[in-house]
Amino acid sequence: MAVEKTFSKWLRKLKLLFRKRADRGKYMSWERFLELMVSFDQIDEEFSQRQARLAFQWSKMRVSDEMKGYQKLKMLDFVSLLEVIARIADYKTIPPKDTLRAAGYKNFSEYQTAWKKNARLWLGRRPSAGGWQKRKTQPLSYKLDALLQYWEVKGVFSLHF
Repeated sequence: MAVEKTFSKWLRKLKLLFRKRADRGKYMSWERFLELMVSFDQIDEEFSQRQARLAFQWSKMRVSDEMKGYQKLKMLDFVSLLEVIARIADYKTIPPKDTLRAAGYKNFSEYQTAWKKNARLWLGRRPSAGGWQKRKTQPLSYKLDALLQYWEVKGVFSLHF
């Protein structure tokens, strides 16, 4: 329920992002998705192209007839994009609010921007992050909202990308 509320909060911007980045406005190919991830520094030391590919593949809708459902087999629709974004948020190290405050940051966006400029500022990988099957210690809704706030700061939702 909390994840649904988080997506509802960002829905208008996510739909705009999808329409701008999708191939012919209906589906997003791996190439377009990777271009998006690279252009906004989402492929990094923590989240590699391999992890991005896995998240992309695991988020696609299943199809019963591969010949008729070719586009769904190879590309993301909007619902699948929401899933891949949730998978990225779940995978990434997003420190809790109290850890960020103790390190002198107001929010995840400020921290992420700082450590991407200077790797020595990285707070380190949380034991619960960086793995698909690790037990998670933070709510996905918090991680998702923090990631989407960072994307907004980076200009991911801008009309001019």
